[in-house]
This record gives sequence, structure tokens and C-alpha cells, in this order.
Amino acid sequence: MRELALALGSAPAEAAQLGLAARLHDVGKIGIPDSILLKRGPLLPEEWAHMAEHTRLGARLLTQPGAVDGGPLLQLAAQIALTHHGCWDGSRYPAGLTGEAIPLGGRIARVVDTFDALVTARPYQEGWPAAEALAYLSEHTGKLFDPVVVRIFADLYSAGRLPQRT
Repeated sequence: MRELALALGSAPAEAAQLGLAARLHDVGKIGIPDSILLKRGPLLPEEWAHMAEHTRLGARLLTQPGAVDGGPLLQLAAQIALTHHGCWDGSRYPAGLTGEAIPLGGRIARVVDTFDALVTARPYQEGWPAAEALAYLSEHTGKLFDPVVVRIFADLYSAGRLPQRT
């Protein structure tokens, strides 16, 4: 995420903060039952509603009394946790923000998290080849994803300038 933020014009210190904060984007999943997180089949509508709450729960966890002592880093982490499922067109949870109203950290996390979710084997799906995941991002740019973030991500990926997955 740091490399992407740098390529998008963030200052080095800001990009480093974003990279650290983004690691906590899914902390709210701690409150989602494993029966939903690890389900092998499609989620039912009520399960999706429960899953969608992980964004709000994560933001609450990161801003509760005691956590605020983490200062700007945890505030940024809370913002990313809350907005990392926001779609460019406003069609996804939680807040219906559109375009650049979605904070940059959320827009970056949306692209990187989606790519990672697509290429990683999960209980409910096989991992996709990277080329297919990149094609998915490109196909949904301007609807689900910030077009500039997708373009820069794809360029960095193609140039081998993103960290290797471990």
C-alpha cells in the first residue's frame, strides 16, 4: 500500500503511515462468527449484512477510549477500516460515499484488498491467476474502483514494484 500511495503522490511519511494503518483494515472481522467468515458456499442476505458490519466494528475498535492514544495512526486505520469496501460509484457499504469523497486510504485498500482476495485461495474459492485479477480490476474501474488507483496498481504490479506476497 505504501508503494501505491507514493506513486499516487503521497509524501513518504504519509505513505508509510498509510501502509501501516492499512494492515488493520479488517480488524473488525474479529466480531464476525467463523461460521460466516469460513463458509464454503455463498452467504445468505442476513450473513452479508452481518459481514458488512466488520467495517463499522473495526472503526469503533480503533477509536474506542484507549485506542485513541494511538494518535493519527489509529485514526487513519479507523478511516481505512470504515471505507475500504466503498465503491467508486457509491454502491457498496458502509457509507455510500462516491469518487474522491472516499478517503485515499480507503480507495487504495479497496483495490489492494480486492486483488489479494481474488488471488488468494479461500474456503469458498480457488485463487485466481494474477492476470485474471488484474483484468477484473480493470473491468470494474470507474464503478467499483478508483480508475487512477487501478491504473497505478496495475503499472506497479507489471513493473514488479509491489512487495511480494508471503
